[in-house]
Amino acid sequence: MITGLVLGLVAGVALGLAVGLLVRSNQVTAARTAEARLADALDQQRLLTEELQGLRAQLIAEQQRVVALQAEASRLATELNYEREAASQRAASFDEVRDQLLGEFARLSTAALQQNSDQFLQLADTKLSETRQAADGELAKRQEAIEQATDSEIVCWVEHRRLIMEVLRAPIPDHVSFTSFYAGPVPPGRLVIGLGRSHRGRLWVDLATLPHLLVGGMTGGGKSVFLTQALSHLVLTHHPDELQLLCVDLKGGVELDAFAQTPHSLEAVVTSVENAARALGLVRDEVDRRLQGLRNAGVRDVDSWAATGRPTWPRILVVVDELA
Repeated sequence: MITGLVLGLVAGVALGLAVGLLVRSNQVTAARTAEARLADALDQQRLLTEELQGLRAQLIAEQQRVVALQAEASRLATELNYEREAASQRAASFDEVRDQLLGEFARLSTAALQQNSDQFLQLADTKLSETRQAADGELAKRQEAIEQATDSEIVCWVEHRRLIMEVLRAPIPDHVSFTSFYAGPVPPGRLVIGLGRSHRGRLWVDLATLPHLLVGGMTGGGKSVFLTQALSHLVLTHHPDELQLLCVDLKGGVELDAFAQTPHSLEAVVTSVENAARALGLVRDEVDRRLQGLRNAGVRDVDSWAATGRPTWPRILVVVDELA
């Protein structure tokens, strides 16, 4: 019996020690897990702190750059205003000197004045013109420096003896798509097309108010692309009864071929000088016919002609690619 009690006590002690060791092991494991999580949290906090400090440093640098650009623009604007005032004073001084010289010549004898006045006036005008050109050149350089420093366009003029400066800062994107450009409101007009974007914003022109529109630029500069976009807009927004096209492509390209398939086209794209002369002669004949009709009706233009209730004439747009 005593042996049984001893064995029971030993078993109980062993079981208690095992349970204690298991609890202790779980506590140690939990503590290590908590320490690992705490270390990870501290590392993440350190990384976030470093990233925040970097972003804060970048923000401070950007703010300092903007302040520097604003200060430079203000300084250049002040110098431009000063130079304009100085140029105006120099021009006034030259006008005063010229008036004095003219007064001096008025006191000379008639014979001497007849011999030398023309030469003197020419010399005085030349000197004055040279001075003004030099002043304008210097002002243009300073204006260009301000525009480059501020990424803007500056327009200056004098009104009531005051220098007025307009700073245009509309952003100019690297790429302007056809859809985005014509998505906004289009100004009123008969044949309005978009020219592009500048610091003033979107630029437009009404071909109905122009006798001609010349598009110039270097090879590969986008002249044909501009013509294609302008014609696409006109074809999409005007009925064939309102607009007719005559396309001449003397360089032998295919950019204008698509418009020859539209009902607006008078004929196929003209690709030779001989056919161009013929086609332009037909247009000239049509213009003469319409002019005679205007004279007979006592009106001045096609809008007045249509206002009298007569059949409307479609406007004829002649497009010549590679005129040179």
